[in-house]
Amino acid sequence: MGHGRSVIVMKSNASFLLSSLPGQTALITGASSGIGRSIAIQLAPSVSRIILVSRNRSAMESVAEEIRGIANTHIDIKAFDLSEGSSTMQLIQWIESNAIQVDLMVLSAGRSWFGAFQYNSVNDYEQMLELLNGSNVKLLKALLPGMTARKKGGILFISSLYAFTPAPFQALYSASKAFMTSLAESIRVETRGQGIKVTTVFPGTTATAFRRDIGETQPTGMCPDKVATLALNGWARGAATVIPGWKNYFLYLVMGAIPRNWRPRWAMAFNQRRGVNRQNPNTLTAKII
Repeated sequence: MGHGRSVIVMKSNASFLLSSLPGQTALITGASSGIGRSIAIQLAPSVSRIILVSRNRSAMESVAEEIRGIANTHIDIKAFDLSEGSSTMQLIQWIESNAIQVDLMVLSAGRSWFGAFQYNSVNDYEQMLELLNGSNVKLLKALLPGMTARKKGGILFISSLYAFTPAPFQALYSASKAFMTSLAESIRVETRGQGIKVTTVFPGTTATAFRRDIGETQPTGMCPDKVATLALNGWARGAATVIPGWKNYFLYLVMGAIPRNWRPRWAMAFNQRRGVNRQNPNTLTAKII
């Protein structure tokens, strides 16, 4: 489970960030809530332009209002549902038609369901794969060539500790995060020496609606604001991976020590302990947006 240079950041370094991205444009998917929202708010004072992408326009308006209170940053709100492939292509066409130079991509959009794999529809799974994987592939293919041509750019992948273990009753989610992680690590090596900083973040349990919506009775964990701070500082330092906080790093080490064929049962027991799957997994299909 080695992933290059990892960083566990316990304190923020705002001045380092503020001096690192003057005059640049950041694109953030999943910007309406959770970690994506926190990254957008914290990153905005460091860039000249920020593009917020989510299907929830009203939530992004709230994010934009908060940004306007702390930064004189140009804000674009793009309400696209990236679980639809055509929406991602429309976003790319808008970027290209307006000759926007994206300097940093934050790929944070996410969705999952809890339930046995066989009980969700193919359409649900197609949309989830498009959101978590397909949209990222399309955005990377469209925007990475410009970064390499300019010898400058950055990509911040928001993955999950689930990337390291199969997760029964969240089978497609964990598989999708494993795909994202493999893609991120490959791109980091491919772009080495070309001025591109690629970082993958592995949040563990985070106190967001994401947890409550899959049945966790009392969502607990790291504050998304802190995850965002640690992620941005790790990226600014050029880390290959960021595992936010000592508790998450401990879980990472535990998973690495468990034989792979034991990990699915461990993950299931871990979720049961947190109350995630105390309801009937054959009938519960709670969406996470």
